[in-house]
Amino acid sequence: MPGKACVDLLVRLARDAGGVPVVGSGSGDTAGDCGSGVSLGGTVRRLAALGVVRIDASGRVCLTSGGRLVRGRVVFSPGGHGVVEPRDGSQGVFVASGNGAMAIHGDEVLAWKVGGSAADRRRGPRRLPQAVVLGVVERRRESLTGIVRHLGGGVWLEATGLAFHRPLRLDAQASAQVGKRVVARLVPLPDTGVGVEAEVVEVLGPAHDPGTDIPLVLAEYGLRTAFPVEIGSEAREAAAAAAGPHERVDMRDRFVITVDPPESRDLDDALSLRREGPGCWEVCVHIADVSHAVRPGSALDREACARGCSVYFPGRVVPMLPEALSNGLCSLHPGVDRLALTAVLHVTGSGSVERAGFVETVIRSRRRFTYAEVQALLEGGGRDSLVGSDARAACLLRELDRLARSLRQGRLRDGALELSVPSLRPVVDASGEVTALEREEADTAHHLVEEFMLAANEAACRMLASAGVQQLHRVHGSPSPARVDAAAAVLREAGVFEDGGVPSGTDLHDLLQAAGQSDAEVWTATVLGALPRAEYSADNGGHFGLAKSHYAHFTSPIRRYPDLVTHRLLKSLLRGGPGTPAGTDLEALARHCSEREQNSQRAERHLMDMKRIRYLCRQLAAEPERTCAAVIVACHRPGARVYLPEFGLFAWMPACDGSPEIRPGERVTVRCRTVSVDRRVVEVARCSA
Repeated sequence: MPGKACVDLLVRLARDAGGVPVVGSGSGDTAGDCGSGVSLGGTVRRLAALGVVRIDASGRVCLTSGGRLVRGRVVFSPGGHGVVEPRDGSQGVFVASGNGAMAIHGDEVLAWKVGGSAADRRRGPRRLPQAVVLGVVERRRESLTGIVRHLGGGVWLEATGLAFHRPLRLDAQASAQVGKRVVARLVPLPDTGVGVEAEVVEVLGPAHDPGTDIPLVLAEYGLRTAFPVEIGSEAREAAAAAAGPHERVDMRDRFVITVDPPESRDLDDALSLRREGPGCWEVCVHIADVSHAVRPGSALDREACARGCSVYFPGRVVPMLPEALSNGLCSLHPGVDRLALTAVLHVTGSGSVERAGFVETVIRSRRRFTYAEVQALLEGGGRDSLVGSDARAACLLRELDRLARSLRQGRLRDGALELSVPSLRPVVDASGEVTALEREEADTAHHLVEEFMLAANEAACRMLASAGVQQLHRVHGSPSPARVDAAAAVLREAGVFEDGGVPSGTDLHDLLQAAGQSDAEVWTATVLGALPRAEYSADNGGHFGLAKSHYAHFTSPIRRYPDLVTHRLLKSLLRGGPGTPAGTDLEALARHCSEREQNSQRAERHLMDMKRIRYLCRQLAAEPERTCAAVIVACHRPGARVYLPEFGLFAWMPACDGSPEIRPGERVTVRCRTVSVDRRVVEVARCSA
């Protein structure tokens, strides 16, 4: 295992182009202070075996030609492969499983990019140059989650998640925790630079207990649940505060409604509608005025910024703000007065926003709807029996739906993409056990709300931009032609898409439409995987997926910190303030918010996969010989990656001698061979015809 000596040697070799002379052939690692030469010991032998160094004719240790040192953050996949993302923003390098030394997901590492013919022969799945991790420069985390196991006569930690792919030795006293999920502290070994053992610091509970799933994910991704004492007192003071000295427009006479999932308690957006004249409507998007309660620089603000966003798990939310605010003072519950920042959109019947403005308001929601209730009303269910406010709400929703459809058609004409992916949501009981998997996909009710939120977000960004105010943009770059072509090739090979050309940005819409016709979850995700990740930026790069030149987040300040920042900027502008506060480093804030969002998304996916696999395990326990339908996603020499539509899971199907030939897109019947909740692994075998 490369360690500190190896890192020191590589740094010196990179500095001394002529190489370092060999002074002996002992087994010691003396590169750290090698003086006029270096001992030809374990360090050099290991580096030579990896193809990083060579001994030239004059007996000097030299770097192999064509290679170079790369310093950056390493990101591992569930299979153990990884990518080192250089600090300078240059192309990443691929690290095969087993070449990651003792690096942990997120560590700052020093890697050697292999040069010459070796780089051409050995590349990762994204055609990135091959590299070997040499050492850890900076640890990103101090602890891991995992399961305590007996392995080879010792006690070891088998890490969960992406963090680590090798067992870590534990003290013999940890044998009492065998079979339990734990949090373990990393203990560096002396004189190795990167070697580590582990020490149990918290026991979460038995690995088979579904109630330990969320605590494990919380610990794995460093998500905080409890709020500091001073946060609670600030939240209570904010909840007791009056509306404040600034005048607000009273919109309590408007018929305001909210539309949310049935389990939601943090209601941060509402809608109302008023006809302005022939072919023109005033749509008001009312957003909870969180900025009134959370003041810049306060303990509440610092904690909200540190969290970055709320995290949503099946049956539980880890909020960005204390419940006194997120579910109380700021939530737009029906029948109570609430402070809001309202986007006033003047929308034509043809689906264009002619003008937009923002105003500080007081509102009172008249009715809370779930998406299912709205969908039923739009489809005509129970219309005849509606009276009073319910009948008024139904008329309002039908009119909003008509306008939303026009807005949506306009976006699609401009080249916007359908970015939602159908999925199976685990339904859990009080113990954390999965009772069912419910299919979730965007329907008319979701589109109705989405269109007005998108329009309000765009209007907020444009208003700040027109005033010259620096802001946090939500940006989404255009995809590289190579990645789009690769996605199209996958769909063509699977028989989903038959066009032989390379899709342009507009043609991506056709690709997504084709992907949604059959097995939409897997093929739509394949196309969306060709797109870069949306993120926050102080610079306006536009939003490719939404086909918008200006876009920011404004409509969810209860659960996203960037929206809270946008509210503050808008209110400052409305009150004649200076715009962006002096000393604000928006670029650093954008990076932080992007990182927190990505961390929460990884945590949500981690738990979703665990719960889906637990549901699969329950089905197998009830019927051990159960078979499943599977779709072949990709074929490789050692096997195939398949998708199990019934469970929303990807699985691995090893190739077997004599097995019939398969191709992507083909449907097969499989039987589960290996299922692991903690490693999130499902391995299947094809059933004989």
